[in-house]
Amino acid sequence: MKTKIRIFAALLILSITFTAGMAKASLINIGTAYYATDPSASKNTPVANTEHEYNLFYDTEQDITWLDYRYSIGWWQNQVNWAAGLNDPGVLTYNLNANATAANWNENDQWRLPETGADPNFFYDQTNSEMGHLFYTELGNSAGTLSNTGDFANLSSPFLWYGTRYTGVNPNFAYTASWFFNMEIGRQATSWTDHNGYFSMAVRGEPIATPTPEPATMLLLGTGLTGLAFSRRRRKKKA
Repeated sequence: MKTKIRIFAALLILSITFTAGMAKASLINIGTAYYATDPSASKNTPVANTEHEYNLFYDTEQDITWLDYRYSIGWWQNQVNWAAGLNDPGVLTYNLNANATAANWNENDQWRLPETGADPNFFYDQTNSEMGHLFYTELGNSAGTLSNTGDFANLSSPFLWYGTRYTGVNPNFAYTASWFFNMEIGRQATSWTDHNGYFSMAVRGEPIATPTPEPATMLLLGTGLTGLAFSRRRRKKKA
């Protein structure tokens, strides 16, 4: 009887651990996007298609997809226009993996600059923002150091624009400002929108559907495996 209890407890812990792991936030590489008008490519030298392809990472907790591409420095409105331009026909061609589908992408959820979320704050550990969540929660970095970039190839950049305008009263600014994120140290702050020295990345707000099992489904699976194990053990004893 004690042996059965130990086996049951071990299998139950295993199923719960596996279920908890499935429920945790994660980044999934769901394919690539071919950037037909990639401004980083040379206009004078032919470039192979692979040099225009950039990974797509789906954040299962934020329900956004990141394009692993860093656009060159520019002022805020220029960066907003760049991200919006990714939605034009023929600009991006998707090569998605078998675990993803773009069926949910629609005109209401297009490529854009990342957002800060409601009531953004300054400085470090701002995990409510999309870039802060990526830096701290998804990649597990600590304030002050970008020690882990995961599978991103173009993440490192001192300054990246948010699409969110600053609406508070900052004594340092007597002009229109917008939020930015320092991806090298995980710091969130604001700058005037005419500043011409910040990069940008793009996200798409509509989630890509992935066949990730729901936690409840995994718990049922774990329970089923437990019952199967006891059933087999009982048969062996009877034999």
